[in-house]
Amino acid sequence: VSFFIFWIYFVQNYVPYFSSTEVNNLSVLEYLDKNNNVITPNFMAPWVHGYTVARVYAPGVFKDPYTPNDWELYWSHSQPLYDQAFLDAYPQPLYLYVPKGHEYFLPAQSCISPVAGTLYLYTCYKNYYE
Repeated sequence: VSFFIFWIYFVQNYVPYFSSTEVNNLSVLEYLDKNNNVITPNFMAPWVHGYTVARVYAPGVFKDPYTPNDWELYWSHSQPLYDQAFLDAYPQPLYLYVPKGHEYFLPAQSCISPVAGTLYLYTCYKNYYE
């Protein structure tokens, strides 16, 4: 009986990990196809991976090709040419799923195009083979 009372108390006071707004933002990923690519913070990677068939990249997970030092240099945004080379190494088209408060994942504003909510399209690819 005490377990049942505790369980009812727990269920009534349970707070979901994501708000309904965040779930709506994640649902936008359902429209990406397997030819798309998404970069996201590592804590969001499993959620993003679950909402899309696109390839998901995140620091330190899902066969990330970069070291922590590479990510730190990118996040500092101190060298714009490095930022562009860093993101150009990923396949196209490249999207960035960046929740509020983690805008350091985004490159310069001139290189992104908002798609919906917290999803952005990277637009500054250079063709190094021209």
